Amino acid sequence: MISSISAWGSRRSSVRAIEVASLSAGMTTDSVCRGVGWGIGLSISLSQVSTERSILAVFAPSRIPRNGKSGGPRVRRILLRRIAVEWCTPATEALRADFMNDAPPTARTPELVSIIIPVHNGLPDLDEQLNGLAEQDYSGPFEVLISDNGSTDGLRAHIANHPVRERLTVRYIDSSATPGAPFARNNAAAVAAGDFLVFIDQDDRVYPHWLGALVRAAAEYDAVGGAIESDTLNDRASATWRPVPAPAEGFATHWLPFANGNNTAYWRTAFEKIGGYDEALITGGDDVDISWRVQQAGLSFGHAPDALIAYRLRTEWRAAWRQCVGYGYGYAEVCVKHRPLGCPRIPMRAALTSLVVAVLCHPLNPFTRRLVPPGLWIMHTAGLVGRLRANLRYRTYTG
Repeated sequence: MISSISAWGSRRSSVRAIEVASLSAGMTTDSVCRGVGWGIGLSISLSQVSTERSILAVFAPSRIPRNGKSGGPRVRRILLRRIAVEWCTPATEALRADFMNDAPPTARTPELVSIIIPVHNGLPDLDEQLNGLAEQDYSGPFEVLISDNGSTDGLRAHIANHPVRERLTVRYIDSSATPGAPFARNNAAAVAAGDFLVFIDQDDRVYPHWLGALVRAAAEYDAVGGAIESDTLNDRASATWRPVPAPAEGFATHWLPFANGNNTAYWRTAFEKIGGYDEALITGGDDVDISWRVQQAGLSFGHAPDALIAYRLRTEWRAAWRQCVGYGYGYAEVCVKHRPLGCPRIPMRAALTSLVVAVLCHPLNPFTRRLVPPGLWIMHTAGLVGRLRANLRYRTYTG
């Protein structure tokens, strides 16, 4: 099943009518709890719930067993269900329904698929991604472009002698002129031979049916995003840090939906029409930005739940903190960029709520440390720090 997120077009008035404090309809518990640092695209998080509802849900005595042995996961699920109900409003449900009802363009099939991987010191994880690409059951032709964004780990020689070249058409692209994944993606796209451009990351692994599902979905849309799961490449504890939406769900923000940057594709005509990725967004948010621009340009945007990728989390806490601070800052930059087009500011109350949650759910707090994994707390708090830093410069919050 392919779900469609339609064009922006004449819906500007509808988007401006959207309540600032809302989620796109259909978000589930996992979607809400992805934390402020999920993906490059920073989706809605615990920071955007009402103070009263979130604190009540955390500390509701009737939900916590007296013996203290088995209440953690259950209480957390109750908390997140309450948050999800709090944020699914009629305004966003109507907007989402409007998005889903547009007719897609005429079906088409690519002559050649170009799979672009921006890489910066990505060894050895890149090998697993390449092996996954070599196992695709897609019957059409495709090429793989390794876009080297200044690696110092011998990537060029590694690719030149890689055994996967016997099964794949692999091209090495020097994209070291400007740091950042957006430049690496754009630079490789400019020299790619395909009429259908697919973007994935260096440290994940595609499922064997991934490309076929993505191409089938794109037959009816100008751009399409796939699904991700975090169980295969991560241990169980790490996977609880950043729960991901179910494959049937798309990714949401406080305004318009987006496709996660590690699993997205565009017909070349659509990619060139919107100007590719914004190379100024090097800390994060570039996938949110390009997804929003697709919709604003009147192009159709689909979601392919069967185009599945195993996502690798950063499990080292300092690296995860830096990443999510960047995500928070980058998301704020994207919101400022799109403010003239109707992107609403996030209420200041959301930041204060996020701060309260961060303090109360600190890993050293004996009352909540069983309810909130330390990694989830890091994602939440780091994203808040990034957004607050951006607020000092851009005034991204209001009220």
